[in-house]
Amino acid sequence: MVVCSTTDPLVTVPRAREFAADYSGADADLSTILAVKPDAAQALATRGHVRFMAAKFGAAAADYAKALSLPNAPADLMLWQFIAVRRSGGDPSLAAAAQ
Repeated sequence: MVVCSTTDPLVTVPRAREFAADYSGADADLSTILAVKPDAAQALATRGHVRFMAAKFGAAAADYAKALSLPNAPADLMLWQFIAVRRSGGDPSLAAAAQ
């Protein structure tokens, strides 16, 4: 399952880990990237997806929300955020209202 395709060199190695189901490794790589570039929308979106796949739905929803607040956010994140909030037991309408 792919959130969005990218050729962004920042997320190439973490994406490879994601596809190998090394979610903790991918999360760590992406967190390192985000420590240096906290407004990297693609890295946030990818980390959100990694966390979603690892069933960390609340953390995924938070990453999606932050990525959606940035001007260069991938277009499909609103749907992923809705699903992550729903799976974490939250109210998706509140997440949508916050946008």
